[in-house]
Amino acid sequence: MRTRSSVIPYAAGLLLAVITIAPWSSPLAQAPAAAPPQKIDEEYTKLIKEQLTDPRISTELVDHLPASDKVPTPLKFAAVGHIAGQQGYLTYAKDIHAYMKAIADAAPTRAKIWSIGKTEEGRDQIVLAVASEANIRDLEKNKQDLIALTDPRKTTEAQARAIIARAKPIYWLTSGVHSTERGGPEMLMELAYRLVVEETPFIQQIRNNVITFITPVVEVDGRERIVDTAYFNAQRAARARRASAFRTGASTSRTTTTATAWASSWR
Repeated sequence: MRTRSSVIPYAAGLLLAVITIAPWSSPLAQAPAAAPPQKIDEEYTKLIKEQLTDPRISTELVDHLPASDKVPTPLKFAAVGHIAGQQGYLTYAKDIHAYMKAIADAAPTRAKIWSIGKTEEGRDQIVLAVASEANIRDLEKNKQDLIALTDPRKTTEAQARAIIARAKPIYWLTSGVHSTERGGPEMLMELAYRLVVEETPFIQQIRNNVITFITPVVEVDGRERIVDTAYFNAQRAARARRASAFRTGASTSRTTTTATAWASSWR
């Protein structure tokens, strides 16, 4: 199973990619003034440091986790129960979706979740939208603006320019397009939390200027199978180790008994 070191660059890269889109929203909302230092989730941050196998891979964007009194971290959410990228853990798509819903329920002014359809086997595919309070409030209005931009037969150039000046771009993050892409869905849970909870000017600028869509797992049916397979193989390996230890112990016991009997016969 994927370690945190291999998914850290994924999160840092996504954060940087999202912010590069922000300047194209006109007029650009000004970056907020620096807020007082935000409280850190000490337990989660400790596990980040423990799970990180190579600190050169990490950055100041993801080497700690801000704390929240309202929004649960993946570690505190019962259906997940571990940090993103923790060795030996993978999360089912249904539990990732449940976590995304928990974020939206805990922070309804900054996040909204909905289903975009069903898979062939009847499982939900979802989108979590994350943005500032104003951008979440105006989601439907922004949608209509973007629809208008797609049809020059109905939208004049002047109208289009006005829309471009006020509308917010959408940056859509997806992962798990193939079922064996295991790390991305894990990290998108943590990234969603960061985008909702963090109060640094950097993250506030993202929320103010971009509407971030997150679909953590595209191949939902395959994800469930790959997680099943990973845990089945881990349990099978554990059973094999126990059986090997038992056989070794039994063999040692037999050898000791035989040697003792042989030595006694020479007394």
